[in-house]
Amino acid sequence: MAEEDIPQETYERKIDVSEKSESPQYTEFYTNFAECGFTPWDIRLLFCQTGETGLTKMATVIMAPAMVKALVNLLNVNLKGYETDNGEIKLPESLVRQAAELNKAREAKAKAEAAKTSVEPQAAPPKK
Repeated sequence: MAEEDIPQETYERKIDVSEKSESPQYTEFYTNFAECGFTPWDIRLLFCQTGETGLTKMATVIMAPAMVKALVNLLNVNLKGYETDNGEIKLPESLVRQAAELNKAREAKAKAEAAKTSVEPQAAPPKK
């Protein structure tokens, strides 16, 4: 069966979100620190609390990249609504600088990886 012959509803999973049940493991907690990492298959979000003794890990959430993108969209919609009602959230300059440095390091790493995998054209051997 060709892909164009597969009905669209096969790709869409309908979920009734009006009724929610709680897992026995369900919990709520406050977090004031988060880290993010990824593999080729998933993205991991680590949530922590900072305190006098350092960081306390609260939970790690592991998600498919597509779900993370959907979550980012959901968070952006809610953040814009929050800022509309309460004013713009100003981030400390140190966080803005840290994010810029992280992006710069990731770009440099990606560039180095790309350079390692690219094939350099070799000069023709000298004629005898």
